Amino acid sequence: MHDSKKHFLYEFYPSPSVEISRFTVRPGDVIYVNVTYIGGNSFQVTIKDLTRNEAYTVTGSVSGALLSSAECILERPTVNGQLTALANFGTAYFGQDYTDVMGTCYATVSGSTAAFGTFSSTVEIVMTAYNGKILAQPSSLTSDGSSFTVTYVSSGK
Repeated sequence: MHDSKKHFLYEFYPSPSVEISRFTVRPGDVIYVNVTYIGGNSFQVTIKDLTRNEAYTVTGSVSGALLSSAECILERPTVNGQLTALANFGTAYFGQDYTDVMGTCYATVSGSTAAFGTFSSTVEIVMTAYNGKILAQPSSLTSDGSSFTVTYVSSGK
């Protein structure tokens, strides 16, 4: 029997990612993540699987954090120093317009809290393979700047 559940990873860049072994994610789950600056170099990350009513909270530090940006990232993991093939995840949905979770894809940057798309410095990044082939393509932001999708295009092979 194939088990489609996956473990969740987080990272306090530039430190390596950490797997939360007791926190599983399955296709279709609605995930909420909140990152809060708590002072000094410390941040608290709360991850909730709203579909399964599971939660995980961790505190970590990032030396020299500028507190000038926020990110929503869909990325392929590195295993033993090698990038893995990108799994065909279909479409991933980010933001309250797609998840019905209020306040998602919002950030507080330089004291101003708003949807990502309201900041003039919002940047879309397309995931590509080393040969330039597109692996995953983000959509445009919704009209309120709070939501977007990322769609699988290719494993890169």
